Parts: sequence; structure tokens; C-alpha cells
Amino acid sequence: RQSFDMVDSMTADNPTQQEACVELKSLLEKRVYILQRVIDIKNQTKKIDNTEFRRGAEHMSALSRTVNMMKLREQLLLAKRAESLNTFSGYTLWLIVAGGIISLILTMLFYIKINSEFGEKLKLHNNLLAKDSEISARIDIIKDIADKIAQGNYEIRINDAQQDALGTLAAALNKMAASLQTSF
Repeated sequence: RQSFDMVDSMTADNPTQQEACVELKSLLEKRVYILQRVIDIKNQTKKIDNTEFRRGAEHMSALSRTVNMMKLREQLLLAKRAESLNTFSGYTLWLIVAGGIISLILTMLFYIKINSEFGEKLKLHNNLLAKDSEISARIDIIKDIADKIAQGNYEIRINDAQQDALGTLAAALNKMAASLQTSF
């Protein structure tokens, strides 16, 4: 009974084998019935008829054929599944290699992009530092001129013709110095 249950559970995914299990169970039950009958006849009459042995042998042959057919089906199914597995196994290596190549290409592309952006940011940073130095120098010049005007030197002028806020401030400072010069 345990062996039959094990075969039944192992072939649960195969409807053809499940049908064969039902047939196998029926044949087993008939064989057990014949064996019990032979035992009962032996106990009652002490004489056994050969027809009962032949019937038992026929059922055993049918059981053997069913088991062999199930075994053959399982071997064919196993071969088919093994072939399918081997096919997919062959693809696996190429998929892994392709994935590796794609990841390398993406890594290189991102490296190139990041490196390019880093270069641009470095250039912008350097430009900002240069602009900061230039503005600081211009502010220092304007501060020095304002200090000299505050000390009474009204003839001094700033040569800053740039069209930005510091250029406007320099022009206003020049105008103030000129106005002070004419007033004093």
C-alpha cells in the first residue's frame, strides 16, 4: 500500500500515469482477492484448482505489463525533461556572458559620462575661482580709490569700463570724485 501511494504521488503531474495507477490499483486488488480466495479454498478443501493459479498468473502478467509501461513512460518523460534542461543549460552560459558584456558596456558608458561631467564641473569651478579672484581684485581697487577720495584726493579715477554692477559702482565713484573735485 505504501509503495502504491508513493508511485501515485510521484506521478501526480502526469494524467496518463495517474490513469495507469488506477489500473494498477485495480489489478492489485484483483490479485489480492484471488490470493485470498486460493487461501480460503486451501483452508476449506485442501485442494487447489489450477484455474485459480492461471487467473493469478494472468493478473500478475497484467500487473507486470502495466508496471513496465509506466516505467517506460517515466523513462521517456525523464529523457524529454533532461533534453529540455540541457537545451536551457546551453543558453544559460551565453545569457551570463551577454549580461556580463552588457554590464561592462554600461559601466564604460557611465564612466565616460561621469568623467565628462566631472571635467565640465572642474572647468566651471576653475572659471568661478578666476571670476571670484577678478571680482575681489576689482573690489579691492574700488575700495582703495574710495579710501583715497575720503582722504581728499579727488583727482583719482577708476579705469573700469565693464558693464556690470562693479563697473556701474566704479562709474558712480568717478562721478562723485569729479563732483567733489569741482566743489573743493
